[in-house]
Amino acid sequence: MLFKTGILLLLIFTTGVQSACNCFQTTETTGKSASLNNAFDTSSFNACYLVPCGFIAYSGDDTVGWSSISITWNTVTDSTAALTIYDGTNETATVIATVKPGSSPSPVTANFQSSTPRIFVKYTQTITTSGNIYYGTVQAAGGLAVPTTPGTTTVAPSTRTYIPGTFTRDPQLISHDILIVVNPKNPNGLTGLTALNTLVGQFVDQLAITSSNSTFSQSRLALATVTPYSPYSSIQGTIWGLTAASLKASLPQAGISVDGDINSALKTLLTTAFNVDDSISATRTNVQRTILLFTADWPSAATLDDTVKNAFLAKGVNLGVISYNLADVTPLNDVSRWYNFRNLASTDLTAVAQFVNPFFFNDKSVTNYWCPLGAIANSTSPGYTYFQEPSNYNGPCSVNPGVACTTAWTTAYDWQSALYCNFQDSTYTYTNANPGNVLTVTVFYELEVEKDYLRFYADDVEIESFTGVDVYSSTFQTTATTLRARFTTDNQAVYRGFYVQIQQS
Repeated sequence: MLFKTGILLLLIFTTGVQSACNCFQTTETTGKSASLNNAFDTSSFNACYLVPCGFIAYSGDDTVGWSSISITWNTVTDSTAALTIYDGTNETATVIATVKPGSSPSPVTANFQSSTPRIFVKYTQTITTSGNIYYGTVQAAGGLAVPTTPGTTTVAPSTRTYIPGTFTRDPQLISHDILIVVNPKNPNGLTGLTALNTLVGQFVDQLAITSSNSTFSQSRLALATVTPYSPYSSIQGTIWGLTAASLKASLPQAGISVDGDINSALKTLLTTAFNVDDSISATRTNVQRTILLFTADWPSAATLDDTVKNAFLAKGVNLGVISYNLADVTPLNDVSRWYNFRNLASTDLTAVAQFVNPFFFNDKSVTNYWCPLGAIANSTSPGYTYFQEPSNYNGPCSVNPGVACTTAWTTAYDWQSALYCNFQDSTYTYTNANPGNVLTVTVFYELEVEKDYLRFYADDVEIESFTGVDVYSSTFQTTATTLRARFTTDNQAVYRGFYVQIQQS
């Protein structure tokens, strides 16, 4: 009942031709489900009249076709209206399903099987004075039927304007798998949504983009939008196959007037886009993985609670919330938060630098919650101290931190979680409580060879340097009064991290 009420709030009925009326979906979507909705007014996001409206839906898997459509007609003023499914990327392809208004509000369904992973969905009606109000989904499942019309896709080249001095480093050095998520609910209507899209475009234009799954440098892009109905998100375009230009072309031109479930949307997107073993759209194993949520509105139900936090930890993904002119930042600006947050007042490159510099380049201008400095901790055993990075490191000792670490990892690493950060520069300082006593230091590490280093300094003199992989531990001793460890990383591959144990004799 709550779901139906939310939809009715979204689809407030208006009549007459609107001068600012947009189709709900105009660009290619990716995923096993695509949302269907009537056109909307750009100032209020209320329903309005506009035909025809059409878009391409891609299942995200070249072996999976589309199989069903379900539509609820809330208000029908034109019974000649129809949603037509074409077996290809435009209306010259073969028609494989047509759905017309039925008994309201019961869903009208149709089953079919496409021969391609991409279909074209088109809405039409005859009456030009008012529009029908409807919502629903089209679903992909099963294999491909006998081929009819094959589909093709093209993308435009990306553009870039890099201004030295605005950014701490060249943004083309960023090496992340980045999923951009846009929340189309905007208090300023289409004007506000356009500004949000501009901000996204300014960011992606700075990046060096690749679609390869085997690289350790450059960034890969994916795009999704928040929706007000299950699964509360919709992938736009090919996962990890977008250029800056194709991502900008796929940004939402349609808004929503009720809150989407941001918590559920983020958890769904994690399982959709960030699996290292996915046969079609795997995330890379040795790069940072990031969701950037761009929004101008924040619903009270979006708590980003521990269930969301744990889902991100399990997939080894960072979350950054980038708001634009958000009136109340209190719910997001908690100092105990686990995600990064910035509220921006403009859409230019200076604004983009406000989140790129601290979050991607670790310039320390604000706290970077993606790469927190781990605390030097005392164990339950006297004289035993340890520290590790990342803070959720899953090495041989962190699972039982009160017991001295003496063995290598007992289980194989799946590369899904617990990676450290690029551009990291962390310092850990240990003071010998009994100067002259021997400190025994045991180090487990898995770092990018000759690129990422863990160096130790005894009273400011370097005595040890570690890089590469040693999961069976290295040990050294010192009588230094002050022992300092410094961890530095470059812009490319990231690995499992390190664990250091210090014990006094």
